[in-house]
Amino acid sequence: MLKCPNCGKISHNEHSKCNCGYLFPTISGSPVIVKDIEMKFFSMMWFMVKWTFAAIPAMIIIAIIVAFVMMLLGGVTTSLINS
Repeated sequence: MLKCPNCGKISHNEHSKCNCGYLFPTISGSPVIVKDIEMKFFSMMWFMVKWTFAAIPAMIIIAIIVAFVMMLLGGVTTSLINS
């Protein structure tokens, strides 16, 4: 939401120009480079434990998808061999 300094109307969409003709300044992002992360050892360990628990559902979903693809490929190849 942007408020026009000329007419005082609030623009709900992110246009660069108001209906009265005022041009909103564009905000350009600057690149960010992370050079170092300082964490305590036990904080890093706890982060890794949480990361591991978060990966378990993702691995289950991937295993289900792979099993489904293998069933499809197995059915197709079996039907091709038997015909």
